[in-house]
Amino acid sequence: RMEIDVVGIRLGVAILIDCKHWKRYSMSSLSSVVKKQIERTRQYVAKTEGAIAVPVIVTLYQDKVDFIENVPIVPIFQFSSFVDEFYGNIDQMKTIEKD
Repeated sequence: RMEIDVVGIRLGVAILIDCKHWKRYSMSSLSSVVKKQIERTRQYVAKTEGAIAVPVIVTLYQDKVDFIENVPIVPIFQFSSFVDEFYGNIDQMKTIEKD
């Protein structure tokens, strides 16, 4: 069973968000979270007709990293601007579609 915290869909693209409220996290733990979110996104796309989806990690705190494996790491206070600029920056993000 896979759990996705938030799914938002607009203009045919789903944003699949995993919310993390850790105070401190290592690059390896964040990397592991990203890999799991990519897998959840793949499963969502496989089960959803015509889906195109982008995995995203939202954190409480800002870190030095913006992307891991082209998956955006977004501090909650920047989430609104991330959504506003999403479609202008989608080419920099990992996008998953059915093969």
